[in-house]
Amino acid sequence: MLKLIDIEMIRRLNSKGWSNRRIARELKHCKKTVSSVLNGGDGSAPSYKLKNPRPKRVITPEVEAWIEQILREDAFAPRRQRHTARRIYNRLPAQFPKLSVGGVLSASGLLAVSRRRRALAGPPPSGSSTGARRSGWQRRPLRGAGA
Repeated sequence: MLKLIDIEMIRRLNSKGWSNRRIARELKHCKKTVSSVLNGGDGSAPSYKLKNPRPKRVITPEVEAWIEQILREDAFAPRRQRHTARRIYNRLPAQFPKLSVGGVLSASGLLAVSRRRRALAGPPPSGSSTGARRSGWQRRPLRGAGA
């Protein structure tokens, strides 16, 4: 198999006007190899081709609802005790044994989407305990602010 540097060199020498025979002799490759690189057969950018399509990973509405419930419960938990994407991903097989979940990244992507939805929905109602606490934190002046 040709290395990328060899493919570049074959193309460069051909653009300088060298014959296929001379290129093959200088780079110690077969004339057929040189001509196939120049015709685009072997010289295209190397790419990975799947033999079989990847299995489709489905996050069902049931799983989404479960994750939403976890996030709602985490809203009342201290910051360090909230679930991370990795923790939720690790809990998925126990909760849904027949589910094929992608990876931590797909779980974190799902978390990001649900967090964005909650952020777009607006702040929590003023009567909730978290809303009252957060408003107090926002009013607290910063230390060392200089003013």
